Amino acid sequence: MGGSVGNSAFELTWDYNGLARFLQVNGPGVQYDGGPWRLFNADLAPEAGWLILPALMGAALVLIYAWSGWSRGQQFLAVTSAAAFLTVAITLSFMGTMLHAYYTHALAPWEALTVAAALYHLREASARWAQRALACVIVGAGVYGQLRIIDYGSEWAAWVPWALGCLGTLAAIIQFAAAPPRRATQAAAAMLTVIALSAAPAASNVFTMLQPQEGTNPTSGPAKRDPMTLKSILDSVHSSPELSLEKDVGFGAPPDPGLVTLMRAASSSSTWTLATYSAQNMAQYQLASGTPVMAIGGWLGTDPAPTKDQFETLVHEGRIAYFADFAAVRDGNGQLGPQAKAIAAWVSSTFPVVLRGEPTVYDLRQRSE
Repeated sequence: MGGSVGNSAFELTWDYNGLARFLQVNGPGVQYDGGPWRLFNADLAPEAGWLILPALMGAALVLIYAWSGWSRGQQFLAVTSAAAFLTVAITLSFMGTMLHAYYTHALAPWEALTVAAALYHLREASARWAQRALACVIVGAGVYGQLRIIDYGSEWAAWVPWALGCLGTLAAIIQFAAAPPRRATQAAAAMLTVIALSAAPAASNVFTMLQPQEGTNPTSGPAKRDPMTLKSILDSVHSSPELSLEKDVGFGAPPDPGLVTLMRAASSSSTWTLATYSAQNMAQYQLASGTPVMAIGGWLGTDPAPTKDQFETLVHEGRIAYFADFAAVRDGNGQLGPQAKAIAAWVSSTFPVVLRGEPTVYDLRQRSE
């Protein structure tokens, strides 16, 4: 099983892809950054943090006022949304270092529902100036949070923060002016609030859609000012023409056309046309050739799957056509597990090379003279 060095479902539950994601707070070269400000940093906030500030305020309002004057349906939706938002936010803020930015997608629906429930309640009580003022504060907090996130990026047009600030100010003013029975004003306030709180994340989505994406680990939103953010690092590694351990593990090497041709020719006589490491390299070649490829050692090459004996059996049965040895992965800093290293050593001493370079390709259907 991928992520289990002992091929154990129990280990998957408790270790790498299980509870260790929440409990492991240190690792090689990784500093724990958990805390109340984590969701506001340049890596996580641009993903799903656009409404965190108004959602925090809205959650407090919902949990205080939902018990008086609301129907049971309104109470259920509002309290469930606020509780789910707070649960996910606290979990992401304090979980271990094995946190991926895309985990924040779990925040998005609860943020939006919590803010909507709070503003709906305030509109229902808008006869009171204090409630209208509180709605202005929630709108202002949302716009302020978006302006801070925009400042993390380097590709936003200079006029965007000004336009968003003006739009947010106008929405807040009309929110305060929308006392009943001014239905037209209330409708305008609702429309401007929706635009003010969704314009920046929608624009970020447009950035993402306009970026050419290929292979694995796609990134989202505009480029970041800080070169040490995850997006900056991934974009740098992905765009580099040089092959490296980071590129092999993070994205996979660009497939070699000659090897792809060999794989397609062997597809009718082999179960797997190629075996290689890591899983990203496997994926690149499987997609390029349209043929089955085996990932030696699972995701990172560390798992004992297959073992050397199992691999030898498959080769003797003629089920694997070629083996691609990526030196950057094999010689990386503790990258390969013992079984993957043993397989690589056996292949290099037993079978002929048919393509040299990165990777070096061996034909497993014939032994060396």
